[in-house]
Amino acid sequence: MGQYRVTPLSYDPLSYSCAFSSERCPEGIVAIADNTLRIFSVEHLGEQFTQKVIRTRYTPCKFQLHPETNFLLVLEKDHQAFTSKELDDKK
Repeated sequence: MGQYRVTPLSYDPLSYSCAFSSERCPEGIVAIADNTLRIFSVEHLGEQFTQKVIRTRYTPCKFQLHPETNFLLVLEKDHQAFTSKELDDKK
């Protein structure tokens, strides 16, 4: 309809997203949130986004979206990492 709308990203989580480029939006993102297709661009990359910090026990090395539940799975690993029991046994 030839109208642009600026909307903050602090709302419905995005189910899927991908890079998007067009004549009017050279560096954008196309995403799906619930049943809505959203196309947006990030203009102020230096500013902070809404975020959620999740502490991990080991170093995250890979992220995967579960196809059925849409949960974000995090694969963690560390070189020569030991459980608490293993460390106690070594002492």
